[in-house]
Amino acid sequence: MTFAPEWNAAYESPKPLKSMQDLELNIFISDVSKGAQNCTALELGCGQCHNYPTFRDAGIAYYGIDGSAAALCAGVQRFPALAEKVYLADFTAIELPIGAQIICDRAAIAHNDIASIKRCVKQIYKALPDGGIFIGIDWFSSNHSEANRGERVDERTRTGYEDGQFKGIGNVNFSSQDDLLDLFRDFKIGMLRERTRRMPVPYSASKYMNFGYISKYFHEREYQAAVWDIFAIKEEK
Repeated sequence: MTFAPEWNAAYESPKPLKSMQDLELNIFISDVSKGAQNCTALELGCGQCHNYPTFRDAGIAYYGIDGSAAALCAGVQRFPALAEKVYLADFTAIELPIGAQIICDRAAIAHNDIASIKRCVKQIYKALPDGGIFIGIDWFSSNHSEANRGERVDERTRTGYEDGQFKGIGNVNFSSQDDLLDLFRDFKIGMLRERTRRMPVPYSASKYMNFGYISKYFHEREYQAAVWDIFAIKEEK
């Protein structure tokens, strides 16, 4: 499995990793659901299933896949209706189930090396029906300040962060616009948007924001958080 054991350890720790319902994904799904009837969605890297209410409230049947048993257990405890709808697996190493009109993830695919990401995108294309859509939220950009720290895995992937946002969570892939256009070349790109956020220096001067996730390395340097959102459609050939 390419799934990083660090993630399961983070969910099992005395202070377990906590995820939140993603606002950007919520906006996408709200728009998609306006024209969707009897629609099914599959979330890759669903974790503790915090995005489930977004789909439930939009009237979309929800399924999830994650590599962490601890995360899925927490998700089912919170949402018992998902007991038979979430699956333990490495979504980069399996054939994805066919039938969902929407496949999505929030920063999950981006926590893999390039080879695993390419393999996963091919499986997404294969699993979607014609007209099906993929929504990717928070894919880390090559313009992110952390893109050149850590240990090099491949041209675009880093690991081994000792502090900061990516401490203890294995691989982190940072994509350029050209990388993503090539990766999704078999799809019609409906939207490819980079979101950036520059942090003030010194961070300790701000009374309004928590900068605990920023490495001390950047405390006297400009820091930029940069991510991509992707909306891609499988067109009939």
